[in-house]
Amino acid sequence: MSLEVSFQIYHYWRSQCAMKAVSLEVNFQICHYWRSWCAMEGVGLEVNFQIYHYWRDKRAMKEVNMKENLRMELLDERTVFWFKAAPRHSLTDVSGMHELKEQLRECIANAKLKQPEMKKLHSYFFLGPPDCGMSYIIEAFVHELMMNKNYTYLSVTGSDLLSRYVGETEKNIARLFENAEKHAPCIVFIDDMDSVCNNRSLPTLSENALSITVAFLIGYHRIKSSGKEIIFIGSTNHPNQVDNAMFERKMLVPLPDQETRKQLFSRRLKEIIRLEDGFSFDDMAMLTEKYNYGEIVCMVDRLKKEILKRVTREYHDEQEAIEAVKSGDFRLTRELFESVQVIDRVKLVRVPLPDQEARKQAFSRRLKGVIRLEEGFSFGDMAMRTERYDYRDIDHMVSRLEEEIKKRAIYKYNDEQEVSEALKSGDFCLTRELFESVRADFLPAPKDEIEKELDEWEQRFAKQIK
Repeated sequence: MSLEVSFQIYHYWRSQCAMKAVSLEVNFQICHYWRSWCAMEGVGLEVNFQIYHYWRDKRAMKEVNMKENLRMELLDERTVFWFKAAPRHSLTDVSGMHELKEQLRECIANAKLKQPEMKKLHSYFFLGPPDCGMSYIIEAFVHELMMNKNYTYLSVTGSDLLSRYVGETEKNIARLFENAEKHAPCIVFIDDMDSVCNNRSLPTLSENALSITVAFLIGYHRIKSSGKEIIFIGSTNHPNQVDNAMFERKMLVPLPDQETRKQLFSRRLKEIIRLEDGFSFDDMAMLTEKYNYGEIVCMVDRLKKEILKRVTREYHDEQEAIEAVKSGDFRLTRELFESVQVIDRVKLVRVPLPDQEARKQAFSRRLKGVIRLEEGFSFGDMAMRTERYDYRDIDHMVSRLEEEIKKRAIYKYNDEQEVSEALKSGDFCLTRELFESVRADFLPAPKDEIEKELDEWEQRFAKQIK
């Protein structure tokens, strides 16, 4: 092969490979194989190029297949983490909640019945405030269900199923229910279910959230009608945000009662320090009414730190301090407990609603670069029409506006490029009528209920603050 032809082949090959972003090592392998083979066979330049394109396209297709296979392998690896071992603690390890535990034991007995006329799917939906021990008692419930029974246990949170890619969340939900059906008998537990099964009656529900909810309900009814032995467990701290179709059997998880709070303090402090005369774990429980498990755990941690600080301040020698705590010379007093309780309280700071100028800036920041406003209509007008809206309400309102703008623009201009040009040039603008139509259908968060909840929090800590 002549030197001139070789250079033509080389430069063409190099430019083509640069455009196609094929790896350098693979380029050299393809080129050398192709050039040496063509030189031996005496094939012309035109045929050489045809051979080169064939090999390059074949390699590119192979890389696409490799990427797709890798993506599927990653998905399979993620679903592996959905399968969990049986929890180790039982209902007897759960403090308090006597009524709920009796209710759960009845459910366990019903789930183990082998009557053919009974439905195979058992659904339980747990409701409760944050840090009320809901996950702990659910795991104990699962432990009791799995005793002497070969159940597969699938446990996920709602965020495990969510994905930033369009349609991927729906696929994850379908994949979860497919695995439940495939591995029956099975227990499926979804924590924070409000993120994948929103209340369809909410006026602020987005199209994406509605699509996810529909996919979830389809998957749920699929296992319900499959006739296979599946136990479904869901939980949430926000029952108002979950679709009503899931409330078949509600399990209310309460805050720890006085006896439970007493046991929690006793279990964590009894072996560490003695209490002063006239002060008991019952007193601690009475002073922490309406505290949840998380708040009690945090308070115990603060107590331990304060005890360590005070005993090291009073006894300079470390060994002497340890002996003082063990012998009871240094004890946990009511004064120490109440001082930590005040420090550890939730510091309630009421953030005021945004004023008119703040609302104007919020609308301007979100919409100024997206669309122009019609003459006689301004961001100030938007702010005036959205009194008592908080920042989250404004964000939801703007999202609804963007959806309506996109819908109307696409209806008016068939081509996507025309839509983009119309928005940039101002041929299509945001009108007062469009804004009012969206605002009329938008329901902001009820501020009176929020204020009432804040009042309750203030009353709860009023005695401690004084």
